[in-house]
Amino acid sequence: MEDKKGLLAAVRKSIEFDKYLLCSDHVKKIPLVFRLIAYYLVGILMRFRPRVEPIAKEPCDILFLYISDIHKQREKSIAAHLRQKGYHCRCLVIPRLKEIFLDKIYLDANQVPFQYSLFMGFAKFIEEKFSPKIIVTFSENSKFVPFFKFCLQDKGALINIAHAIPDLRHKMLDFDYFFLFGKSSLRKFLGKKDYIIGNPKIVLTGSFLLETGNKQFLPELTKEKGLLFPSFFLSPLDPFNAFDLFDSLCVWAKLNPHRKVFIKPHPLENHSYWQDNAKKIENIIVLPKEMKLNEIIERYNIFLLITSHSNISIEVAAMGIPSVVLNPWSVDDSYLNLEVFFGKKCTNPQELSQRIEDIENRYHEYLEQAKRYAKFHLEYKTETLDIIQSHVEKIFKGQPLSGQVFTVEGLQKDEKMAASLLQQSLIPQNHAVF
Repeated sequence: MEDKKGLLAAVRKSIEFDKYLLCSDHVKKIPLVFRLIAYYLVGILMRFRPRVEPIAKEPCDILFLYISDIHKQREKSIAAHLRQKGYHCRCLVIPRLKEIFLDKIYLDANQVPFQYSLFMGFAKFIEEKFSPKIIVTFSENSKFVPFFKFCLQDKGALINIAHAIPDLRHKMLDFDYFFLFGKSSLRKFLGKKDYIIGNPKIVLTGSFLLETGNKQFLPELTKEKGLLFPSFFLSPLDPFNAFDLFDSLCVWAKLNPHRKVFIKPHPLENHSYWQDNAKKIENIIVLPKEMKLNEIIERYNIFLLITSHSNISIEVAAMGIPSVVLNPWSVDDSYLNLEVFFGKKCTNPQELSQRIEDIENRYHEYLEQAKRYAKFHLEYKTETLDIIQSHVEKIFKGQPLSGQVFTVEGLQKDEKMAASLLQQSLIPQNHAVF
């Protein structure tokens, strides 16, 4: 018999999430309304086409759920690490909602309102097919989350592993555990400035993306050097006008034909825009999405990252590469604090040229800033996969976790703890040399 109280809680959290999205200034309203209507209609249709085919069981200990094939390739190292310890792990890319409906990758979900039927039905299918004790996800904003948690209930745990510093506007965080990079991420939870659903236990693990053992790279400054520009999810619906940023980069590249800029597209975006426009400028090269960061840095002798607010700045800093901020928008620097470590943002191509020249003249100082920036954001820079594996194992066995464990509510309510953490995560004044 299903836990009615738990199911009602999952539905209530989903309704709260939708209400907040509809009221948020950070979300485009018209596309959101159309999506919500579509979810409702699909829920009605599901009642008329229930799944009758039997499910081929594939039981496992730990199920990893990814949002795309590229993310699966990037994040599969954690599952591989646990397999070496004898755990039966399975990896699955979550199908698109259209595929879930058309291919009937769902079970009966008549217990929930129509607009949540697809999410509940898929969660029940996952639990029935794989019977996992632990589900691991990599997304902080999924409508599946409360239903995954409901289907697991007392049988297991839902863990989310951060792939970036969290931006906590309208976040669905209804996990059992949330693995974060470091104390700079904890600052995002202090006070009640943002709307957060869920109260996960928070563990600091560093970044799983540093799977190379944090190999340090020192560019050969006497040879041809490259600059790396990581795209973020380029979309006309993005609240930032990313196209303005790319236009500034193109103007700068034309003014500096002797420098090569390598663009690393975001894993989820259609990078045809980059390819079409980069054809016009010889010294801008668009890289394959699947190309690994350490390979890019070594092959093209990358000595500097150009970014507005990309988390790749943390990864390259851990490898010893500094950043320069190109940001034509009137937004503050509170998300990553890039300007504190690497100097005031450049707002146009001319300022960018001057800053890059300054960086080359003071490169050793910027290398030190990169180390400090990485330390600011990462609790650990090495052996992060071992640390994550150890925590997952203990959760699997029902053992207490080592080190400090926080909760969202605790960070928001315990003023003494909040003050202590804030002090620990503050940037010492001597870290900024600009």
